Amino acid sequence: MPKNLYRRGSTWYGRYFIRGEIQRVSLRTSDPREAARRLKALRLKAERHAFGIHEAATWDDAVIAYAAGVLDAEGVKATTAKRYRVSLRQLDPVFRGVPLPAITTAKIAAYVADRQAAGATNATIRRDLTTMSRVLAGARTRNLIDANPADAFDRTMIRERRAPIAAPDDDAIAAAVAGAEAAGRPDVARVIRFLRANGTRAGEALRARWEHIGPGPTLTIHETKSGRVRTIDLIGDSLPPPTPKEVGRVFADLPEEAGALASAWQWVRRNMPKAQQFRLHDLRHAYAIAEIRSGRDIYDLSHHLGHSSVKVTEIYLGYVAGGRSKSRGDQTQNLTQGLPEKTQKPL
Repeated sequence: MPKNLYRRGSTWYGRYFIRGEIQRVSLRTSDPREAARRLKALRLKAERHAFGIHEAATWDDAVIAYAAGVLDAEGVKATTAKRYRVSLRQLDPVFRGVPLPAITTAKIAAYVADRQAAGATNATIRRDLTTMSRVLAGARTRNLIDANPADAFDRTMIRERRAPIAAPDDDAIAAAVAGAEAAGRPDVARVIRFLRANGTRAGEALRARWEHIGPGPTLTIHETKSGRVRTIDLIGDSLPPPTPKEVGRVFADLPEEAGALASAWQWVRRNMPKAQQFRLHDLRHAYAIAEIRSGRDIYDLSHHLGHSSVKVTEIYLGYVAGGRSKSRGDQTQNLTQGLPEKTQKPL
């Protein structure tokens, strides 16, 4: 390893001399080979600049600036930053070292075509383009480019196709609860009941705290997908037994990350009959469809689910006979269908 590379934690740093002055820079990678490549490129660029040779900024420059100013600075949610970093790894082999003015809609179209040929879904490609757009928007703000070609690319050619919703029925949910309890996972059984009764996202349930539970009961959800705080009504008997002091996380016996819960759920799910297997997120679909069927106002339901627009909630209308929701004054059924009578609560 060259002497001009050193590491702090897992990140490599480099140093080089320009006109007798030492320059130190973070290379923003934990890979020593990549660090050596980046240092060589930075040093060459600095030397050319020192001799009055100015070059257009590259994709690498824009990525480094965006990572430092947004991703590393926690300018977006941790989950969003993680998704952006995944896309940046996909974009890097194609756009590494490319001058920003050379990134055109034609080059982006070629990238899209290659990703489609490799089997990437349209949803994945659209996420890559969103990441590219954010990086290039940052470059435009810094006057490195005059326009954002990622925004100019027509994304209607790669529409995201939603998979049909497969909401589990009451028998499948009962089998899941019984299977979790039989597997020695009453904690998983409790969260299954909660998700079906209240329709929250798994991560929202896992991050819920007793301090967020209000009279009614209600739950104030602070960390949401949209970033907007919302308060929803809960089915009271769907809550797990409270802690002695009613502080801390409601589901304290489960991991706080939805991914870890999904892993635990897979151990239960694999022992269920194939026809009854479902994803935990499908419990949210089951809740929404039951609410539409019961006649709940769609705007009220949209707020409860935390959708960015009521148009997202309207997807569920296609799964209900008649394809429409009633006004709140016409509601005559309970919040949920198929739950024990004591857990039901009128709107």
